[in-house]
Amino acid sequence: MVKVITYGTYDLLHHGHIRLLERAKALGDYLIVGVTSDDFDKTRGKINVQQSLEERVAAVQATGIADKVIIEEYEGQKIDDIRKYGISKEHKPNPIVGMGLFMDGDGLPLSC
Repeated sequence: MVKVITYGTYDLLHHGHIRLLERAKALGDYLIVGVTSDDFDKTRGKINVQQSLEERVAAVQATGIADKVIIEEYEGQKIDDIRKYGISKEHKPNPIVGMGLFMDGDGLPLSC
């Protein structure tokens, strides 16, 4: 099974977020979406988030695209999560694909 993991704030979920999640899901069999916590966002300089963490998690879950939603709470968690979720029950590596959110010149999200 190929797992895909991606992270974001997902504030005021919009079509660009949905496209990113759909593209991430298409890369594998199982999509894990990390929603960044309010406190971690603040440490990264994001101070204009409109929705609470609970609202953002609910919005991502409501899309039905993610198989699992997790909370990103600290620097370096991405590596920890890849290690945690990239291991099978038999303790053998599973393929895992990491997705990042980058913006193009028009401010539209791109995946990498």
